[in-house]
Amino acid sequence: MADELRLPDLAPESYEDIFTALRNAIPTFSSNWTDYNASDPGITLLQLLSWVAETTYYRIDRVPDASYRNFLLLAAGVPEQGVAQALLTAQRDIVRRAQVAISLGGQSVLMDPAYVELLRYLWATAGRDVDAAELHAVAQRFWASPDRAVTEDDFQKLAFLCTASVPDSAPLEKVRRVVIRRQEAGVRVTLVSGYIPQYTAQYTEADNLEDSTQPNPALVGTLAVTSLPMSFSALNGYDKLVYAVGQFLAPRQLIGTAVRVDTTRFTPLLASVDLVVARGYDPKTVLRAAMARITALADPLTGGSAGEGWPHGRPLLAHDLLGALGGMEGIDPSFPLEVHVQWLQGTRVGEAALGVGTVVEAPPYEYGMPWFVSLTLQALQSTWSIQVGVHGRIATDSRIARAEDP
Repeated sequence: MADELRLPDLAPESYEDIFTALRNAIPTFSSNWTDYNASDPGITLLQLLSWVAETTYYRIDRVPDASYRNFLLLAAGVPEQGVAQALLTAQRDIVRRAQVAISLGGQSVLMDPAYVELLRYLWATAGRDVDAAELHAVAQRFWASPDRAVTEDDFQKLAFLCTASVPDSAPLEKVRRVVIRRQEAGVRVTLVSGYIPQYTAQYTEADNLEDSTQPNPALVGTLAVTSLPMSFSALNGYDKLVYAVGQFLAPRQLIGTAVRVDTTRFTPLLASVDLVVARGYDPKTVLRAAMARITALADPLTGGSAGEGWPHGRPLLAHDLLGALGGMEGIDPSFPLEVHVQWLQGTRVGEAALGVGTVVEAPPYEYGMPWFVSLTLQALQSTWSIQVGVHGRIATDSRIARAEDP
C-alpha cells in the first residue's frame, strides 16, 4: 500500500494560461477583431471569463473537507449515526480466556486497536469542523496499520501493536522486542518483554577472603556478582503475554500457517574474569565498571555490538567479554585478560548447584538470552617486578664456569 495518497492535478492551467489561450484563438473565429488591447470591451469580457474559469477549476481540483470525513466513515464501514454503536461493539471485542478478559498493564487487550482508534476519532469529532490535513493523516495512519500477518515484518508489527497501549510501568506485560523465525512447521514468534535480569555485587579485598587454600600473591580483590532469582513469569513465558499475542495473531495469519508464540529463554551461564588493575586506579571501581560493561553487553534490549539487544539464540562466548573489556580505562593493557565462560545447557540447574531457588531446564540444542547466575571478577596487581627478580636470580645461578675461576 502506498505511503502517501497523491491526487491528480485536474486543473493545471492558471488565469494567465486560460486568457492567453482565449486571446490566441480569436483569429480562428473572427478576422475583423484586431484590437487586443485591455481597453477593448471584448478583451475585457475574455478576462472576466478567464477569472471565472480559474475559480471553477480551483473548486474542481479540491476535495471538500466533508468528503474526507465521508472517506473515513467508508473505511470504518459505518454511517455517521452508527459510529457510537460500532465503537461500543469494537471495544467489547477483546482477548478472552474461558470467557475471562485478559488484562495487560491494567488494560484489556483489544483485538483491533487500530479500528477502535479510528472509531474513537470519528466519535470525538462528530459535528466539528476538522482540517482536511488532519483527516488525511488519520486515514493514512489507519490504512498503514497492519491487518494481515504474511511477512516477517507483519508478524513483528502486529506483536508490537498487541501491547502498544500497555504502560512501561508493567514491563513483564509489554512486548519490547520480537524475533521471527521461519520453520518447516510454520512461523515461530519469540517475544522479549521489558524484563531485564537484576544482579547484586559484593567486593571483597584479598586480605579478607575466606578461601586461602590457593593463595595468589598478585590478588588484590574479588567482586562476586550474583543474579536475583527470576520470577515465575520471567522464566515460564509470561503466560498472559504469550496467550494474548497468540490470540491477536490468530485471525490475521493465513489459513494453513502454523504460528507458535513463545517467550525468550534465559539460559544460565557461569563466567569469571581476571584482570590486572593499572597503577593509580582503585580496584573496586575498576571491577564494578567491568561488571557494568559485561551486564550491559548481555542486555536483551540494548546489549550486543549494535545496541539492539543481545542476538537471540547466539551463545555469549569468552571473546565477547574480551571485546567488551578491551581498551577499558583502569585495566593494564600489558597483561592479558583471563576470561572463562561456561553455559549450563541440557541440565537441571537449581539451588544445589547455583544457590538460587529457581529451577531452569534448558535444552542442549537451543540458546536463548545470556543470564549470569554467577560472575566472578578478580583484580590482580602487576607482577613485572617479581618476574624481573626471578630472572636476575636465574641468570646468576646459571652462569657457565670459566677455566680461570677458582
